Amino acid sequence: MKIDRLTLHTGPLTDREAHELAQLVAEAVATLPLPPAGAVRVQVPAPAQGGVASLRDAIVKAVEAAFVARAPAAGGAGRAANPGGGRS
Repeated sequence: MKIDRLTLHTGPLTDREAHELAQLVAEAVATLPLPPAGAVRVQVPAPAQGGVASLRDAIVKAVEAAFVARAPAAGGAGRAANPGGGRS
């Protein structure tokens, strides 16, 4: 998978935490075994605990779900996904 652009709105994270989160998310998403699906947008609420690692996991899970939802189903068209929440 190739990531052309990754934008995160991180709210109260420090610059260092935000940079670390972006790097961790990009590395994790790049390893997902998914076909190219264009652009996806997700919003993920910050986990109550667990810090950057938990937030990364939540973002990667939402991105993966969005790609899967966009993939054409057998005999049908794909659809966009946008899980609710407060982070993107």
